[in-house]
Amino acid sequence: MPWDFLDCRADTIVRGEAESIISSIIACKFTGYTDLRREPHLDFLPIPHRDLFGLDNYQRTIHGEKAVHIITSRGCPYQCHFCDKVTTGTTVRFRSVQNVFAEVDYLRGQNSINSFVIYDDTFTIVQSRVKSFCTGFAERASKWRVWARANTVTLEMLKFMKDSGLTNITYGIESGDDGILEIANKGCTREHNRNAILWAKEAGIPVRANLMYGNPGETRGSVDSTISLIAETQPDEWNLAVLSPVPGSEFWEFPEKYGLMFDKEWLRDQKYEPCNRFGESGVGDVWIELDTMSREEFVDNLKYMLNKLEEVCPRKKVQDTIQSIDQEKIR
Repeated sequence: MPWDFLDCRADTIVRGEAESIISSIIACKFTGYTDLRREPHLDFLPIPHRDLFGLDNYQRTIHGEKAVHIITSRGCPYQCHFCDKVTTGTTVRFRSVQNVFAEVDYLRGQNSINSFVIYDDTFTIVQSRVKSFCTGFAERASKWRVWARANTVTLEMLKFMKDSGLTNITYGIESGDDGILEIANKGCTREHNRNAILWAKEAGIPVRANLMYGNPGETRGSVDSTISLIAETQPDEWNLAVLSPVPGSEFWEFPEKYGLMFDKEWLRDQKYEPCNRFGESGVGDVWIELDTMSREEFVDNLKYMLNKLEEVCPRKKVQDTIQSIDQEKIR
């Protein structure tokens, strides 16, 4: 939790969005802890000065051209039990389309960058807004890729996105088992996931499916349901991560309710570093346990899932990165 990091030589902790207070922090006019804050309107945010960090340090590419991330909204109305909404909240707040393209045009003019990674939680939640972005990207002959929720896309939308320069799409599929999706409160069903992948393929959009192993209720049967979904839909690439409960999430706050076991004190001693799977394979050290299987079964079923997924749907690299999975590190 935020106050735990006061022991990490932090002078100031801001819980939530920091833009309105950051200038005071930089000017040394504020120290300590300030509680949750969120900005209701996002157009006041200036265009990020990425040159201060050096655009040469940006490693993302789309079809060989340098790409940068753009966030066009904040917040997610869904209540997935593995996710934490403390920072951005459950109310979706949008930048205007005009505001976003002012940033796009700045990057195109100042840095000759015309490839973009849309990094919103819920970019496809409003279809009319998506179409406005597609029109703008098409006019600029931009290349872009995006994350999307399976229950918020339509075949019509995906075709429009493809025609505007979309190069690939990533879905948070998580599981092919309706029981697991319900326990995780995902707000999607197996049918949503199936349709989203097949519609994208019909529209000619390469698909990356992000999968999760180890949600409460997981069994060999639910693993097989996920494997069969991937075998049927054949996404171009899939990633697999083991559930990593994060502070603030439902699974973190009430693990006993879901038959989930892990050591919060150990994680605090580790400064929550194991909760961060970015940059790692996502399937390395196993630090959770479920009441539906022994620890040995948990590891065996994870390796079984990886091997079967590779068998029924060999992964292809559809972006500039692909998850590195080393089964020797699973223990």
